[in-house]
Amino acid sequence: MCGKAVCGKAPQSYLPKGVLQISPMEGGFRMKLDLPANVGSDDPLVLHELSRALHHELPVENVDLNTREKAAIRALGAMVDGTSVLRSAQGQPIQLAPEDRTLLEIVLAIDDVGRRTGTDGCHAEAGYRLLNRHHVVLRDAIHRHCHEHGVVPSLVEDDHLRMILWLVRHHEVLEELYRGERLAVCLDQITPPWRKNCDDCGGVGKSCPKCEKKIARAVRFLLILSTCNALAHLPEDAVRNRVHFWRKVVAWKDRTRFANLAHRLRQWTCSETQGHAAGLLGQPGDVDQLSSDLTSAARDVFGCRVDRIIQGTELLHALGLRWKAKLLNTIANHYSHNFDGETVALIFAQSYDPEGPQAAGTLARYEEAVRNGQLTTSVNYDNREIYVACSAGRH
Repeated sequence: MCGKAVCGKAPQSYLPKGVLQISPMEGGFRMKLDLPANVGSDDPLVLHELSRALHHELPVENVDLNTREKAAIRALGAMVDGTSVLRSAQGQPIQLAPEDRTLLEIVLAIDDVGRRTGTDGCHAEAGYRLLNRHHVVLRDAIHRHCHEHGVVPSLVEDDHLRMILWLVRHHEVLEELYRGERLAVCLDQITPPWRKNCDDCGGVGKSCPKCEKKIARAVRFLLILSTCNALAHLPEDAVRNRVHFWRKVVAWKDRTRFANLAHRLRQWTCSETQGHAAGLLGQPGDVDQLSSDLTSAARDVFGCRVDRIIQGTELLHALGLRWKAKLLNTIANHYSHNFDGETVALIFAQSYDPEGPQAAGTLARYEEAVRNGQLTTSVNYDNREIYVACSAGRH
């Protein structure tokens, strides 16, 4: 929606008040959407139109937007209206055209749809695949919505639909980068897909102005989206720290030279605290001590070879410095014997949830495994993955 109006009507803010919920069922999925009881046919709800379209092929029921999704959408409104403490790098409210705000509202309402599929693996990827399968339905729903409310239907254009799907697919990338789960160069690797359709460069040119403008817009949206999602469940100090880091990474000229290791070591040795000026607080010298305890191979591996860490960042943060260093050195040694300069994903078999009932036991088993040499590592050469598990405490 481009914000233009017909018949003298003023532009409106199209706030999605419902979200698709998907649960696996035999032969497909059950699609659910929450709509308030007083919703009428004139309400400007894009998702209402989407649910009507999906009803022709899948059963539709109602389910509420969760607290986080509602808070994220409110956070976007506050950032645009100037009532949020978080502003642009120039200290101004976030400037968004009406259709761009609508696009981000839609994404904030559906970006976690993959969590409701009940499938294993990355929920962002699961949500993207589901919505991509139904992209024609999505386009038809938005088109009907625009027609019924007298708005020029710019959001049905291919670039806008690609943007929605791309944002859903990658909406957690910046948060994963902040937690040290990814390398900064991942921002170059998830470049939006419309370059290949460019009339000017045909997907070949690396400095096509038309492509670079679209990519910059997509990354800006990703930054706004990540900020809203963070504001939905984190204190403002923690979000400020993230935004400062994200802007730094986005502005970095050559991300292959970004100081990934220094950032990861800081994340693994410091605690995030509300009220601390820097947002992170740890014992003096912890980062330097951990760095000095690492072998040169470990510094190389975790600085530029491990491009994904799955189910391991909470564990790496919780382990004591001595066991942390030994674990990282062990993994780096395993990498050196199996890979030659390739990037790999590091996957921890036993996840550690610091707030879960088994937290103490899981942490103790990993410490015992590292201490007694009972850490089990294996590789998947085809997918370039290293798996880490512990056999301690399983008698």
